[in-house]
Amino acid sequence: MNVEERTAGEETGWVYSLSTPFLTRIPAEALKRIVERQDGVAAAIVEKYCDWVGSTAFLFHYSDIVCSRLTSIFDNGTPANKAIAFIALIQLGESHNRWYIMREMLRRCSPNALSKEIARRLTIEIKTAEVEYQFRRCVREVNWDVGLIAADIAKLCH
Repeated sequence: MNVEERTAGEETGWVYSLSTPFLTRIPAEALKRIVERQDGVAAAIVEKYCDWVGSTAFLFHYSDIVCSRLTSIFDNGTPANKAIAFIALIQLGESHNRWYIMREMLRRCSPNALSKEIARRLTIEIKTAEVEYQFRRCVREVNWDVGLIAADIAKLCH
């Protein structure tokens, strides 16, 4: 693993020490193929990846690569995959104050991009994961038009 891909701080953590070499090297295309399997192994890898993203600090430029992997999971995944990838996108964008990531996350919650069922699911996940503040901060930070967000999710902005 390239030491410059992440910041210091979690060297002794179990997820960090065992998962980081695999998770930092897995390309978005490989994640897409894994997600398309839609089986238990794929679900476990996606969950581990999204948990890892939520608990790891990355250097500014590397966070964009992580974002592309999360959007691949979101764009190709099951409703459960979409939900955990969306939460990870919120956490990554907000924690790194990265406008590109915030915009990529917000593009995925437009009424045209989501079914009503998925929008409801994401709303519930945002509340359950307790990332409402982070979500609202992303919306404010990039001055996103709340009218471009699916109605159920947009309610969280008020």
